[in-house]
Amino acid sequence: MPFSFSLDSFKITNTRSAHKDTDYVVFTLQVGSQLYQPQVKSMGNLNNGTFPVNLFFHDVQVEPADTVVLNYIIVNAGSESAVDAEAALERAGRALASGSSLAPKPPQLTSAMTSQAVLDWLALQLQGIYSPGSCDGLVAAEQDSFTFADLSQRASGAVFSHTTQHVGTESPSNCNKSVSDYSVTWHMALEKTVPAGLIGEAAARAEAAITGAGLTWKLSSGSKTGLVGLVQPPSGSSIDPAIPVVITLDNFR
Repeated sequence: MPFSFSLDSFKITNTRSAHKDTDYVVFTLQVGSQLYQPQVKSMGNLNNGTFPVNLFFHDVQVEPADTVVLNYIIVNAGSESAVDAEAALERAGRALASGSSLAPKPPQLTSAMTSQAVLDWLALQLQGIYSPGSCDGLVAAEQDSFTFADLSQRASGAVFSHTTQHVGTESPSNCNKSVSDYSVTWHMALEKTVPAGLIGEAAARAEAAITGAGLTWKLSSGSKTGLVGLVQPPSGSSIDPAIPVVITLDNFR
């Protein structure tokens, strides 16, 4: 069965630094024995606010015997080069997901930063990208695992979306007087199939077919006049139901 896993956004209520955090994100997925290539992103210098991440794994085939493990780690690492910070995060994400290097098991569906064992392990994995005495440090981490039955129960009927708050550890005195506070939103879903026969249909008929398939839709532009000339993704594709099917109407048909 095809599933999607998406790291959507995070909200900063308090930065770890005095003003702006230089954030890097890794999103990691393992299905059974298959470890997918971790998705890494430099988010830049951020103050308080909500920021889209949009890292995802699409069309992931999960079999009944599989266990799915996903994690994300976010660090403030303004003292290190982007290349080194991203490489260190990717290594840590892989090791945590696979359970290698005696990685401790994080709590389920809550911040891994509530576990001192996880904090100590991540500090060891990431120490090379933190400058001593700086405001660098971990600001968010979570890892969850799901059996096929768990996944089907949570995500097969509708999108399963989850937001986790991460309250950080104390930083040096020259940094923020309050500990960091990040809330991260991610989701997973059983993908659905874009229905066939949409090209050439009126907008109302296309809308009915798309919503009947358990999906949402939107127009690429313009009004609801004309016939469907283009569908993205095309009919027969698997798509995360949180993502709308985009139709373009051709007024000259």
